[in-house]
Amino acid sequence: STSTTTIVKETTTTSRPDNLVINDQSVCGNSIHYPIVYDENGSVSEEINRIDMEHDLKIVNGWPASKHEWPWIAALFNRGRQFCGGSLISRSHILTAAHCVAQMTRSDVNNLEVRLGEHNIKDALDTQVEVRKVNKIIRHKGFSSQTLWNDVALLFLSDPVSYSDIIKPICIDTSDDPYDKNETATVVGWGSLRESGPQPSILQEVTLRLWKNEKCQETYNGASPAGITDHMICAGRQGKDSCSGDSGGPMVKAKGDK
Repeated sequence: STSTTTIVKETTTTSRPDNLVINDQSVCGNSIHYPIVYDENGSVSEEINRIDMEHDLKIVNGWPASKHEWPWIAALFNRGRQFCGGSLISRSHILTAAHCVAQMTRSDVNNLEVRLGEHNIKDALDTQVEVRKVNKIIRHKGFSSQTLWNDVALLFLSDPVSYSDIIKPICIDTSDDPYDKNETATVVGWGSLRESGPQPSILQEVTLRLWKNEKCQETYNGASPAGITDHMICAGRQGKDSCSGDSGGPMVKAKGDK
């Protein structure tokens, strides 16, 4: 399985652009559902109510998202193939994973497309989708393809997008410790339904329990190229995960009314 994007405290290679407005509280983070929360027994009655039984119930073992449920999700395409996700953080910027774009040539960047307002990536007739090219990519200066530390990058869109009911930015929590390790978070994406399996047309979501890093280190330290460190966040639930194609997409948690 692959990682999804979260926020790290280090800076990128350049200072923040003047027009990069993060946390536009008037519009960010509003969705048609709150992220699902597990009850004290670890079950989710609401999860069953949201599932459309006509679809495969997987992101890996997730379920189809409601249309435009996550208005900040971005689908990244290269030469017509969806390969990663991202999050809209301002009208002109997408946050994604550095490993999604680390090996891109100039030709790859020229062919890179960001699609916003997507739900069914196989529906070429959806007129609500906004498509943008990418002018520039900035990777975190501390990113390493060997360790996958600081796995974060910014995409600069060719033209700003207009906010609407179906396209709006994600909120970014800038507090020192935004996650309670006993809570849950939701991952969304168009990644494979199983290892080496098919890719869905419809956006999928799965809710995962956040783990304390000590438990994550005990369980998965050997699976991470350079171990589990304090600047990482672990989340999982038996049989549920993100997968190839989900990389770069958001892991979100409700905070207040956002």
